[in-house]
Amino acid sequence: MPGDRLYLFSDGLYEVHSPSGELWDRVGLEAACQYVHGKPLEKSLKWVVQQAKIWQGQEIFGDDVALVGLEIRS
Repeated sequence: MPGDRLYLFSDGLYEVHSPSGELWDRVGLEAACQYVHGKPLEKSLKWVVQQAKIWQGQEIFGDDVALVGLEIRS
């Protein structure tokens, strides 16, 4: 349906730990993706990656990180 999205990502995006050791995991990643539904795709992708950085408390990831999004328009 128009507006549907497909996200492809590497495990480095959701296997990030907070400074206290709590894992962001797939549930955190899914919540972030749902939060940005309806917003422009490019901004959404950047925002999700930024949330992972905020969660871990640093700008550099310890593993490879990839996030690609596809959106159905019509």
